[in-house]
Amino acid sequence: MWPLLYLSLLQSDPLPGADLQAFALADQSKAGAATPADWQLSAEAALTTLGTPGAKQQHWQNRLALDSRYSQTSDDGSLYLRWNSRIDHFGGNSFGDNSAEGSDSTTMMSWKELYGGYRWNDSWQTEFGRINQKNGVARGFNPTDFFAGAAVRAQISQQPAVLREQRLGSLMLRQQWLGDAQALTFLFSPKLSTEADDAPLAFDWARTNNTDRWQFSAEQQLGSGWTLGLMAYQAQAQARQYGLNLSGALNERWLYHLEAASGNQPRWPAGTGSSTGRIASGFSYSLALPLTLTLEWQYDEAGLNRQDWLELLQQPALWQQYLQQRQGQQPTRQAWLFQAHSQQWSAGFDWSALWLHDLQDNSDMLLTELTWIKPEYDMVLQWQWAPGPRRSHYGAVGSQLQLLLRYYF
Repeated sequence: MWPLLYLSLLQSDPLPGADLQAFALADQSKAGAATPADWQLSAEAALTTLGTPGAKQQHWQNRLALDSRYSQTSDDGSLYLRWNSRIDHFGGNSFGDNSAEGSDSTTMMSWKELYGGYRWNDSWQTEFGRINQKNGVARGFNPTDFFAGAAVRAQISQQPAVLREQRLGSLMLRQQWLGDAQALTFLFSPKLSTEADDAPLAFDWARTNNTDRWQFSAEQQLGSGWTLGLMAYQAQAQARQYGLNLSGALNERWLYHLEAASGNQPRWPAGTGSSTGRIASGFSYSLALPLTLTLEWQYDEAGLNRQDWLELLQQPALWQQYLQQRQGQQPTRQAWLFQAHSQQWSAGFDWSALWLHDLQDNSDMLLTELTWIKPEYDMVLQWQWAPGPRRSHYGAVGSQLQLLLRYYF
């Protein structure tokens, strides 16, 4: 049992009780235990109204998507293959403008995972291919998620858990040892390309494999439901990074998680020194309703403080350059996350809400989602509200309302 538990921890979101992730993709809940050969196909159709701060017109966007997942395992369980890809087609117009100039259409394939593995025995396994390596127990900002970066090719949501699932995996060789209450993992990811490739079906290796890098991690079950993870990460020509993950149950209703990373990172602008500390720490409380509440504090020493951030907002070109540099990281120094999630609060309905607050510019973003769950399909109503000024952390995101139909084959 423990090897299977730790395999799950290392290959997916490692937070105990990860089903409490409020915005995990709904089709994951449809996936049962893997069979020797298993196809999972789902199609989506979404209509979204987009409101950009300062714009006179609202825009609408329609999106069609096909998500495919394939898993095959040999009869003796030693050989296995995993596939996870998604193709999205985006189209849209401004309200009241049906001209070609007012439209925008694009198709984008995301090759999220494609890898094979071999289990040498109950303890050792080797995997090679495109793997989405997810590190960290936090809910929004993950200091130890070193493989995040610019790996999202088609952004379909601002929800952290969806972005984590939607991103491209990195080509890597991963070696794992799984003990009764321990796990060790070593991986190496080589440099393949530094040239971006925006072709619809491209593998786009520059997003995930633009430098050589390696990672070593160790996890230990401490007892009483607590897990400790330590890791070291190195990218070519960059300072080594160290990470810690701690999570567990305080009692039947309270969970605690701590994720921290240390290692020199360049400050903005270049030449102004370096910083080391990043932390995300929080508590989750489960009520009997059922309802789970989570509060998380996020801190990144390399992010800008209030004064520097507000000054940068007055320089749009530099602001965009800074955000590009900080992809996958916290742009400002401190933020809060509050999350509420209710599974089956009413027969056939799930509800979730996520509130993000930046402590440097006081901008906010609220995301709420209501899902009607049926055996073969889901209907989802999503609302995103970001009322701050256009040049602020969350105000730049804008507001949107989306109706989505997801069908499972």
